[in-house]
Amino acid sequence: MSRGGFVFVVVALLIGATIPALLTTTQTKGYPASPHYGNAFVGEFWLEEMNITLDTANSSGYDIAKMVKGHVKAQNDWIVYDPDNSIVANYSIQIGDEHPKFNLTLWLEVHEVKSNLSTCVGTAVYSIECKENQSCSLAGNINISLNNINFTGGNSTLVCYLGATIYSQIKVGLNPVKNITYQVEDRSIVAIEEDENTNTDFSWYVNQADKYLPPLWKYIPGLQYGPPKAQEVWGVEQTVAFFIDENYGENANEDQGANGAIERKTWTFAYLLIKSDWVNLLMGHSPVEIALSQQLNPLMKWNASIEERDSGEVVGPAKINFDIDWGLLPAHVFVIWKANGSHVNGGAVWSCRYDRKDNREIRNRILGDDSITVRIPRYVREDNQSSYDVPPFDVIVWANLHFRVFYSYELHLDFVNESNDGGGDNNNTTTNTYYPTWADAIAYRVIAATPIEVTSLTEGSVTTEKMNIGNFVRDSSNDIYIYIYGGDTGDYRVEIDG
Repeated sequence: MSRGGFVFVVVALLIGATIPALLTTTQTKGYPASPHYGNAFVGEFWLEEMNITLDTANSSGYDIAKMVKGHVKAQNDWIVYDPDNSIVANYSIQIGDEHPKFNLTLWLEVHEVKSNLSTCVGTAVYSIECKENQSCSLAGNINISLNNINFTGGNSTLVCYLGATIYSQIKVGLNPVKNITYQVEDRSIVAIEEDENTNTDFSWYVNQADKYLPPLWKYIPGLQYGPPKAQEVWGVEQTVAFFIDENYGENANEDQGANGAIERKTWTFAYLLIKSDWVNLLMGHSPVEIALSQQLNPLMKWNASIEERDSGEVVGPAKINFDIDWGLLPAHVFVIWKANGSHVNGGAVWSCRYDRKDNREIRNRILGDDSITVRIPRYVREDNQSSYDVPPFDVIVWANLHFRVFYSYELHLDFVNESNDGGGDNNNTTTNTYYPTWADAIAYRVIAATPIEVTSLTEGSVTTEKMNIGNFVRDSSNDIYIYIYGGDTGDYRVEIDG
């Protein structure tokens, strides 16, 4: 898809997807410093050129395709309240003169969490366009004033999200121009005190932030299949890398019907209306918010086979429904849902964007499998029980930084002998899984014809997973989406090259 004109390119940037980076964040488990006076410095953005070896003969003129990639490094801070101070993130752009045209958007979003509530108290955005082969040297900051915060004394917890999105295009060989969008995000926590003499442990603020506005990928579907190290560290920080071919597997196997004796209707848990518009940033609101939410079908009855009962596990189709109200400048939307219970788990992550050129909405399921897995206790299996009431469970749904918890879903299972009922194979519960690949404590998911080459390098206590995307970019026939959240997970790093 070709793009033309500055405004149109910005639209393409804001509705686009994402592509590669190296991020590092300070750990959020406690904090060694004491409260200080002045601004809260929550991080920095910077850019650099990335070489990817491609066959570009007779096309863009580059033997080496130089793409611009962005970084964001978030850090925590602890300050004494003063309405004249601000939440500040610095940026530094030092780019040479060998690259395609690109558009850059940096943003800072601040939320206050208190008493089981999270409120967006401010947003700031900075955008530029850099022409092809034009050097760029800029430095500055984006900031949000503390006078927007409803501070009434004592203390307060702020959760700050820093993000950078870079939209560019590249032509490989004789193929059509390919859109490449690269997005990175990171999260910091700011503790605010009334004065500098406090006995509060900074980890209290971390716990408040994780309780009332948890990291976007904290409950990533499939975490239970990751290595023990991943399950241990992902409760604190996360590193997610997605390599997504935008048009791969759209709306595949979304629903499942009955088959033979085993009837399992798709369980629709909830409905969300989501508003998405970067223009909201200009009015101090989040670009993506949940405008309406509604719990659906709190009770469900399913049949399951005797064989499933005896195996200790029953899988059934489940989902959430959502509509997106795309505004003037649609922002990319991630919808995550997860079943959360002692005997039930499951969920999925959807990546959604709106293509103005083709006037269509694109939804890709990138993690999870839109199903739930029910664990059958041993006493039910040993006693050959014919039915089982699953303990109630909750469902959590996120739309970017906003989430809703839908409480107390109940499931009744009847175990059916398929051989006596003429049923066939239980194919209706076979689902495509989209769980991530794990490299130590790092998760990445590749949906592409060409594998991503991942190598591991350990220096001292730090392990870096190096992901080479050269073949991926060259061989994909569609636009590319690559997304990374969180710079590190403990002693693990992600580094992307060509």
